[in-house]
Amino acid sequence: MGGLIFLIKSLNLSAKAFSAVLGVLDSNTRNYLSMGTKLNSDYLESISSHFSHVNSSWLITGTGEPFLPGAELTQNISTIKGNIIGTAIGNITLDDCKRELATSQKELQNLLISK
Repeated sequence: MGGLIFLIKSLNLSAKAFSAVLGVLDSNTRNYLSMGTKLNSDYLESISSHFSHVNSSWLITGTGEPFLPGAELTQNISTIKGNIIGTAIGNITLDDCKRELATSQKELQNLLISK
C-alpha cells in the first residue's frame, strides 16, 4: 500500500520500528507492504491513535494531504523514537543491528524494484 510506505518513510522509521510503535507483529506490517492489501480496521485505528497528526482519510482513500494542518512532524518523530527506545526489552546487540540493517536494505531494494 503506497500510503503506508509513504507514511513509514516520512516518519523515518523501519517497518519493524513502526510495528513496535503500533504494538503489532512486524509480519503484519511487512505483509501490508509487500502484498499491497487494504489495511484492516484495527490496524488503521492503531495508526490513528499512535499518530494523531496523520490524516486518516488520506490513509484510507489516498486523497487529500497525508498530515493534518499544523502537525509538527519532527517533534512527533522524536517522541516516537524515544518511545521505541524506551520500550525496548533486553540488550540490543551488534548482531541485532546487523539483522535490522540487512532487513532494511532488502526492503529498500524491493521498493526500488517495484517502481
